[in-house]
Amino acid sequence: MRTVRCRCYPAGPSDPQSKFPILHGFEFKREIGHGGMGIVYLATHDGQDYAVKAIHSVPDDPDRNMLLDLRFCREASIASQFNHPNIVHTLGFIASNPTNHFLVMEYLNGVSLETLLRATRLDTPTALSVTLKLCDAIGAVHVAGIIHCDVKPANVIIVDGVPKLIDFGLAKIVNIPTSANFGDLKYPALSVPNGFFGTPIYSAPEQKHPSAHSLPKYDSRVDIYSLGVILYKMLTGVVPFPCVDWRDLAPKYFSDPPHPCIHCSGIPKKLDDAIMSAIARDPKQRFNSAAEMSAALSACL
Repeated sequence: MRTVRCRCYPAGPSDPQSKFPILHGFEFKREIGHGGMGIVYLATHDGQDYAVKAIHSVPDDPDRNMLLDLRFCREASIASQFNHPNIVHTLGFIASNPTNHFLVMEYLNGVSLETLLRATRLDTPTALSVTLKLCDAIGAVHVAGIIHCDVKPANVIIVDGVPKLIDFGLAKIVNIPTSANFGDLKYPALSVPNGFFGTPIYSAPEQKHPSAHSLPKYDSRVDIYSLGVILYKMLTGVVPFPCVDWRDLAPKYFSDPPHPCIHCSGIPKKLDDAIMSAIARDPKQRFNSAAEMSAALSACL
């Protein structure tokens, strides 16, 4: 795979008639994804397809835009650390001017796990295979001193049967190993409007106002919880606590989740127990690491 060099490019004149950003050397084809902080496009450069993420600025809100800029720069620095078969390869960060930033990644010609799960549940061997590969990816993320904080089906792309973890936009740096290289950027503690970004049904209880619910400050076990919910969803077709937003999630703070075997009687007890360990309300009752979760799930094969 060729690597796009990280450098500054002239943005060129803005075109109010164009629905695509302008970036020297890239031809934008179509939008392939979007979220709260950015839009991802399919683009070509020297005949090669790439996924290019552009920051999604908010009109007339300079404070929020500054926060988004900082998060985008941090995402680029974090994502570029990994060369893992189950993590998207980030190839370059381009600042075309002080307000236009782009993240260049490998183009994943596949389908999101979210899209797959809208149509069907997965059989147990397939669900375990996907989860074990994601455990390996999350383990690599944690070893690098990072918590992903937004592990969910929409952030997993399946390419030829292989899951790829994407989108480090909400990732938290908790410890920087000596082998890591985050460049010269210094990252303050970045607050967020209303205190939370993320997807409520896949986020651990302690990610939202932990002190109000006698829960500890969150750590890497929030990613373990999210992996557990993904496996729960793959096997049962539902999530433990369905909701629209955090206001619907009072049971999540005070109740244990329902066993997945309630929704799918064919789930073996050993696998049911492993899932319940991953999604325990109290993080102290969860697996301590992705490797520990992987070992428990491997024993269910």
